[in-house]
Amino acid sequence: MISNATLTQAVTRGIITALQADQLRALAGAEAPADDPEKLRFITGFGDIFVAIGIVLFLTALGIFLGGLGMAGTGGALALVSWGLAEFFTRKRRMALPSILLLGAFVGATFFAVLGLMPGKHDGAIFEILAAGSFIVPAIFAAGAAYLHYRRFRLPIAPAAGGAALMVLLIALLFAATPKTAELLLPYLMVLSGVIFFLLALRLDYSDPNRETRRTDMAFWLHLLAAPLIVHPVMHWADALENNSRPEVTLALFAALALVALAADRRAILVSGLVYAGVAISYLGRNGLSTEDLSVTFALLLLGALILLLSAGWQALRGLLLRLLPEAIRRALPHPTADGISR
Repeated sequence: MISNATLTQAVTRGIITALQADQLRALAGAEAPADDPEKLRFITGFGDIFVAIGIVLFLTALGIFLGGLGMAGTGGALALVSWGLAEFFTRKRRMALPSILLLGAFVGATFFAVLGLMPGKHDGAIFEILAAGSFIVPAIFAAGAAYLHYRRFRLPIAPAAGGAALMVLLIALLFAATPKTAELLLPYLMVLSGVIFFLLALRLDYSDPNRETRRTDMAFWLHLLAAPLIVHPVMHWADALENNSRPEVTLALFAALALVALAADRRAILVSGLVYAGVAISYLGRNGLSTEDLSVTFALLLLGALILLLSAGWQALRGLLLRLLPEAIRRALPHPTADGISR
C-alpha cells in the first residue's frame, strides 16, 4: 500500500493531482480491513520466539547453577545478566517478546536479591512473611528497577511492572500495619488499586485516540494489570465459584464488565470475567441437562458463541453504547473505532 507521504510527494512533483491523491486515500481506506485497536506487539517474527526460549533456558539454568550463592547472590547475578542481555536484545535488536521476559527477569531478580538481604526467615507462609514486613524494601527496589529499566529501554510494559511492584508494596505495608485484619482488607485494596490503574490506562488511551504511539501500548499493559485486580475480588464477593452461588448475579456482573469493556474499547476486563461467566452458565444448565459434563459443554458452547458475537459486532455495539452514554462521559472515552463519534 502506498503511504500517505508518498502520495503527498507525488502531488508535489506533479505526478498526480491533489484530487487524485484524495481519491486514492479514500479507495485505500474503503478496501482496507478494519484495524484492530488492540494490536499486540509481542512478536515481530519467529526469531522472537527462538530467542525467548533461549532466554528462559539460560536464565533458569543460570539460577540453578548459582543457587549456592543464596537468594541475594543469585538474584543479583540474574538481575545483572538480564540487564546485559537487554542491552543487546532490547536496545539494539528491539525484539518484543524477549524484551518482556528480560524486564520481568530483571525486576523479579531485583526483588529477590533485596529480599535475600533482609533479616529473618523468607521461606515460611506468604502471609507470615508479609506480616513481618520483609517485602516492603524489596518491593520499593523492584519498583525502582522497573523505573530504571523504562528510562533506559522505554518498554511500554515497564509502567505496569512498576505498578505491580507498588501493589506488592501496598500489600506489604497493609500486612505490616494491621496483620490481624489485613486479609479482610486485601480485596478492597486490590479493587482500589485496580481502579486507579484502569483510570491511568484510560487517561493514556484518551491522550492517543488513534492508538499510534507508545502510550497505547502502555495503556494496554495497565488494563491487563487492572482487570484481575478489579474482577476477581468482586466475583469473590458474589460467591461466583461457590456451589451456593447465584448465577444470575454473576452473569449480571459479567454483562456490566462487557459494557465497561465496550466503553473503554479494551477487552482485558471482559476476559478476566470469562471463567466466572462460564461457571454461572454451567450452574444454570444443570437444571435442564442430564449430566454435569453436558452442562459444562453447554456453558463452553454458549460462552464461545457470545465471544464470537461480541467480536463480530464489537465496533457497531460500541458505537451504539457511546451514543447512549451522557456526553460528559462519552467525551472522556477514547474513540478509535466508533464510527461517527467525535469528541
